[in-house]
Amino acid sequence: LRTGTGVSEFRTFWVGRLPVSAEKEPNSEFKSPQPIELNTTVQGVIENEDQDFFVVTLKKGQRVTAEIEGMRLAGAMFDPYLAILDENRFELTAADDTALLKQDTVVSIVAPKDGKYVIQVRDSSFGGSGDAHYRLHVGTFPRPRVAYPLGGPAGEAVAVKFLGDAAGPFSQTFKLPAKADPHFELYAEQDGQAPPSGNPFRVSEFPNVLEAEPNDSIKTATTYTGPLPVAFNGIISEQPSETPAVAASAAPAKAGDPKVSASASTAIGGDSDFFKFKAQKGQVLEINVFARRLRTPLDPVLTVYGPTGSQIATNDDTGGPDAYVRLAVPADGEYALRVRDHLKGGSDLHAYRVEITPVAPSISLIIPQYTPQYSQERQAVTVHKGNKYATLMRIQRTDVPGGPVKIECPQLPAGVTMRVENVEPGVDTVPVLFEATETAKVVGGLVELKATHADPKVTGVASSFRQVTELVTNGNQASFYTVPTDKMALAVAEPTPYKLSIVRPKVPLVQGGEMKLKVVAERLRNFNGPIVARLLFKPPGIEGVGQVEIPAGKTEAEYVINASDNAPLKTWQLVLVGSADPGNGTNWVSSDYCPLEVAAPFLTGKIANATVEQGNPVKITADLDAKTKWAGKATIELVGLPSGGEAKVKEITADDKKIEFEVTTLKSTPAAVHNGLFLKVTVTQNGEPIQHAVARGGQLRVDAPLGKDGKPIKPTTPVAATPAKSAKPKTDKAAK
Repeated sequence: LRTGTGVSEFRTFWVGRLPVSAEKEPNSEFKSPQPIELNTTVQGVIENEDQDFFVVTLKKGQRVTAEIEGMRLAGAMFDPYLAILDENRFELTAADDTALLKQDTVVSIVAPKDGKYVIQVRDSSFGGSGDAHYRLHVGTFPRPRVAYPLGGPAGEAVAVKFLGDAAGPFSQTFKLPAKADPHFELYAEQDGQAPPSGNPFRVSEFPNVLEAEPNDSIKTATTYTGPLPVAFNGIISEQPSETPAVAASAAPAKAGDPKVSASASTAIGGDSDFFKFKAQKGQVLEINVFARRLRTPLDPVLTVYGPTGSQIATNDDTGGPDAYVRLAVPADGEYALRVRDHLKGGSDLHAYRVEITPVAPSISLIIPQYTPQYSQERQAVTVHKGNKYATLMRIQRTDVPGGPVKIECPQLPAGVTMRVENVEPGVDTVPVLFEATETAKVVGGLVELKATHADPKVTGVASSFRQVTELVTNGNQASFYTVPTDKMALAVAEPTPYKLSIVRPKVPLVQGGEMKLKVVAERLRNFNGPIVARLLFKPPGIEGVGQVEIPAGKTEAEYVINASDNAPLKTWQLVLVGSADPGNGTNWVSSDYCPLEVAAPFLTGKIANATVEQGNPVKITADLDAKTKWAGKATIELVGLPSGGEAKVKEITADDKKIEFEVTTLKSTPAAVHNGLFLKVTVTQNGEPIQHAVARGGQLRVDAPLGKDGKPIKPTTPVAATPAKSAKPKTDKAAK
């Protein structure tokens, strides 16, 4: 939702096929359920320990399904449970989670007789709250759990068999979209009715191959002799070598076909499906098993065999229960793969799809998560009129030739510009700067982002933007409910009363050195509140404080940064983001880009190790080597001395080759080997300091003075008080 001040958090909005009615209390007792019509969506709330009961009237043989949207509404941590009961309160079916709907669920029956049937809704652990909203779809519509095959070629007509419906399997032919779509869904239809949600179905640019049983060994494998890519489709059945009609083909159901039970998903079997394909030496293939991602109960294990029949690769889980293998083909020949369930289970719902595709170069873009456990912090771009806003963009290269990457946004609103440097090799995150003119209109929308190789000769690189929004989190575990989007939300907002800038340094930041960036706020329209600023992007080898605050009524602050000894030598573009509340919530702005040069140290040095007795002076010397000449004098300080050790700050020129420090110690200076001495050198150029930390690793050994016996004198310690005499004298043995 776009407003005059920015963009709201991402939320889902649900549109259904059925008329909507409201839950009406009291309906929390089985004896007094709320009557509802069939083919209705009921909108309700489950309060803590609440239960809602609804009653429908059915004829014998009539199918009824109840599907709920609870977790998917993302209003609260609500894990719904459904049950269908008869008039005598006998439970006919019940479900908590389902493979198709994850934490949401669905139940179906075919009425065994005429009568009233009660649908129960509650939280699976009898929780609930005022935010635990749900949409309960109750009707006679079909509700298959799986579509087989799980995908098909783009632009073709494909016969699909729907499995897991309470009334049995049925078939339907679909004309698929002309372009590949990995997030397509099929909606089954029967008697003019369709379910509330679709069945996932992958639309690809390559052919389908359906398993032909028996194929439970390499010898009997379903064989494909055509070119790659290809998709293999099958079902891990209850028992090995079983040949259900559905596993053999996707032909329409015939009279006498066995009914498919929605609950037949936990039977233990040992079925394995084998496929053969040809590959050539040098090919790099991705072998991807889709099962859980297409909402089937199968937990697939993938094994790949070479031309001699020996196993060459295997995988169970990769980024989830599904399996994946990246195969560098070692030799020309015929290869085989096997799919089985992790627990050797199987059923007529354990469908899968194996896609074998040559590795293709791709670049993906994403806005990284700024705040742990909250994925929506600053995921949208809000740029205020006459101001700037910056966000990070993370780039993932897959099999892309070396070289910089270019990011573009072709759909920016009028008056908005985007600036971003090409992303250099070895860098995976870059700041992207947006700016709106003062006359830009307050508008917004979803925009596309594209990434291309900066070298126009590099072609065929796929680009995508993918933002995964966590709507219901689960602590440190995987989120319960996420929604992916392929476009970025961007809006122009009304002006905000402050701007930020970084005063451009006139000197470089040297490796091993430190710099104080000057941050300046321009306050407008009498805004005097505090402003928090932080570096959006820290280049490799650059570190800084977490954030600085420009206090209320002030306009400046210092932001301290430092460079490691091996920070890359180049010029980076720094940008600060700031947040403040001018009275309408937190507004974010950014500075312009500020070039920062990382340079080599002007000089190097080496400290000679020294030894001193506690309380005595010592001279510590260091060799100096100026790599870059400077005019005038620089200050040099010996840093890292132990407690009680002191040395005066001195001055040097670029021609000095040696420096000597007179160090004083105290009798209380700890007797030990003190490592970590170094030189802090400040060279002034263009009126600004360049701070160095050089000659690291110097050592000063402090010894305790020796006594007449030649042994170190131990420090004086207080004498313990004489203990009071015991009332009972100790025996000689005890005294000893």
